[in-house]
Amino acid sequence: MTVQSDVRTENLRRGGLYLGPALLGSVVATSLYRVACEGKAPALVAGMLQSVLFNVPFCIGSVYLALKVHDKLARAAFLMLAIEQAILAYGALSGTASNHLLVGIPMVLFAALLTLLGIRHTTPRRAALIAPSAFVAMFLFSWGARYYGDVLMGRVSVVDQIPIC
Repeated sequence: MTVQSDVRTENLRRGGLYLGPALLGSVVATSLYRVACEGKAPALVAGMLQSVLFNVPFCIGSVYLALKVHDKLARAAFLMLAIEQAILAYGALSGTASNHLLVGIPMVLFAALLTLLGIRHTTPRRAALIAPSAFVAMFLFSWGARYYGDVLMGRVSVVDQIPIC
């Protein structure tokens, strides 16, 4: 193992401490918003784009990263991302909408594995500060963006709604 690969792995661990909780916050906020404000059934949903031009390169890149990284947890995380992107790419190629649960589970596992990757190689104080902060920040941003989008589209009246919707 070279010094350069150790630096790359360390950068991945640091990024996972921020990115994992942020992805989880986005999934939780979007899923709860669907239930609380749109009256839809619960589903693991995040801002997932279903496009061949987007999903195929991400799938290939995720497989490449899974093969190149030496950390087993990081490898598992990138394989989860590759599975999610492969499901989305298949849906885009076949012209069908992907099942939210089928796409959401690999996304949540990817985010959880990234979070674990970041948490296991940092101090408990830093992990206790950064991970929840990233989760809450993205939760609030995702909820606010969904709400503001509904207001702009005319689906929600600011006056008629309860404060959280």
